[in-house]
Amino acid sequence: MSRSAADVLEFDKLRELLRLRTTCSPGRRAIDALSFSTDRVALESEFALVRESREWLRAAREPGFGATGRSRKTGCAKIEGLVHCLGS
Repeated sequence: MSRSAADVLEFDKLRELLRLRTTCSPGRRAIDALSFSTDRVALESEFALVRESREWLRAAREPGFGATGRSRKTGCAKIEGLVHCLGS
């Protein structure tokens, strides 16, 4: 019997491990909303958000607790608000 990529990668287990590291309700809701995808365009968009958040953290910038959406001034990614919610 063939297993799906989500099964092989144990996506549900990975999502639960990440959910356990959240410290706020918005973070838990964001993790709960994650779903497995093979849509290349959507994945590349999400990877761009991850790269941006890593760059922010690497530069020791503080995105602020209120940054839950894209900033009109800087085009900052929606992931900024999650940085504080994840127990990093």
